[in-house]
Amino acid sequence: MNAGARPEVTADLAVTVVNQVAVVTLDRPAKLNALTRAMRRDLAALLRHYGDGRQVRGVILTGRGRAFSAGPELREATGPAAIRTARTGRTAGTAGTAGAAGAAGTTGTAGTTGTAGPPGTAGTTGPPGTTGTTGTAGSGSSTPMDLSAEMDLFNAVTLAALAAEVPVVAAVGGLAVGGAAGLALSLDARVGTAHAAFAWPENGLGLTVSNAASLFLPRLTGGAQALRLVMEGARVDALRAWRLGLLDELVGPDDDLVPAAVRLIHRWTPPGSSAAAHLRLLRPSPHAVRRAMRRERAALARAVPPA
Repeated sequence: MNAGARPEVTADLAVTVVNQVAVVTLDRPAKLNALTRAMRRDLAALLRHYGDGRQVRGVILTGRGRAFSAGPELREATGPAAIRTARTGRTAGTAGTAGAAGAAGTTGTAGTTGTAGPPGTAGTTGPPGTTGTTGTAGSGSSTPMDLSAEMDLFNAVTLAALAAEVPVVAAVGGLAVGGAAGLALSLDARVGTAHAAFAWPENGLGLTVSNAASLFLPRLTGGAQALRLVMEGARVDALRAWRLGLLDELVGPDDDLVPAAVRLIHRWTPPGSSAAAHLRLLRPSPHAVRRAMRRERAALARAVPPA
C-alpha cells in the first residue's frame, strides 16, 4: 500500500494508522466531541483520502473521552434550532433559562449570563403560577444557522464513508447524539463498550432526523422500533443498542475498543479478499441514501420553516 499525502485537518481531529487501519479520533472531549463545521468538512476529506483502497485496509471513527459525539457544535450558530437544542443543556449564551415553579403571578428574576453565545435575546416572563426568568446578554459572536447547510455537512461525511473502498467502522465508547448517532449508523459496523449509548432527541426539539437516519435506523432495527426510538427520544444504553442491532459487537475493557475494531476490519479484509466488491453490493445504494437525505431536508423545511 502506497501512502499518499494526507489532507491537512483541524487540530480537533487526531489521525493515526494502526496495523494498516486509519483511526480518526474526534478530539474535543471537553465539548463532548461536538462536531464543528471544520471537523465535518475534514472528516469527509479524510474518508475520501483513506477510502480509496490504496492507503489502508479500513477506517475507524471514534471519540475521545466520555462521548462519541454530541452532534453539531451549536456555539457556531444561533436561531430557532440552536435555541431549541440549548434546552438540553448542551449550549450556553442563549436567553436565561426558565425558573423553578413559584408563587402565582410573581415576576421572574434575572437569568445568568451565557458564555460564548450571540447577543442574548430577552427571556420571557413565566406564565401565571410559575416564576419566569429574564435572560441577560450573552457574549461572543456567531452567525445564523442555515439548517440545510448544516445537514449538507453531515451528509457529505456519510456519503464519503459509503463511497469508501474499505470498511468504515464506528468505535463507540460513549454517547452519540442526533446527527452523530445517524453518522455512526451509516458506517459499515459499530463496536461499542458498556458506556456506548445513542439518542435521537430531534422530535422533542421540533427538528427532524438527518444523515439518512430515516433509512439506516429502520434498516438496522426494523420500522416499528425505529419509529419508537425517534418519537420517544430516549437514551438507548449499550446492551439495548446491541439487542436492537445498533451495535454489532460489545467489548469489555474500554481500552480494547479500538483494537477490537481493528480486528474486525482485519477479519473482513484478508489478503486477496473481495471486500470492496461486497461493500458495494451490500451497502444501501447511493440513490436510496440520497433520496432519504432529500426527504429529510424536505421534512425539516416543513418542521422549521425559513424565517
